Order: sequence, then structure tokens, then C-alpha cells
Amino acid sequence: MTRPVSQAYRTNYADIEWTPFPDRPKPVEAKGLAPAYISDIMDPTVHMANGKISTSKSEFRRWTRDAGCEEVGNSAFPKRDVAEMPRMGYDIKQAIAQLRGK
Repeated sequence: MTRPVSQAYRTNYADIEWTPFPDRPKPVEAKGLAPAYISDIMDPTVHMANGKISTSKSEFRRWTRDAGCEEVGNSAFPKRDVAEMPRMGYDIKQAIAQLRGK
């Protein structure tokens, strides 16, 4: 079953730039116990506001802000102080004791 193609798509088909995506370097893999980091490299992605292709997350986000748009769904969680976190050791010991019938 074929789907009907919109008139706008047929009209603008010739304006599409059919260029191949640029090569991107492979991310470095951490070996052993090393600090984790988030790479700025991503798969080539077309930005919807300006039509440019980017392999950099920071550049892509800058283009989004420059276009007056907002990135949704990537908000950071608030950091919690370790001292404020509840200590669960006693609760775990109590639960194990209850399971053993003591």
C-alpha cells in the first residue's frame, strides 16, 4: 500500500540537499576504574531550525537557543548532599531479621 505524497513535499523535493553525513570520530572507551564523562560528540543530526548538520551537542544546543527555541526533556536532577541521604543499613538488617523469623 502506498501512501499519498503531499503537494508541499512534491514541490520542495528539489530543494532538499542530499549530501552524505560527515565522518565522526569514535568515542574513547574508558578502561578500568576511571571517572565517567559525557562526550560532546553525537551522531550527525540535522537541526530543524536552520537545516545545518552538527556532530556536536553544544553547537546543536547553541543553535536551538539562537533560534529562540527550548530543549525539553534534558533537565538536570538537583544534587543531594550525602549527609542528607537516609541511612538504610538499620532498616535492611531489621527486614532480614523479620524474614528469618527473629
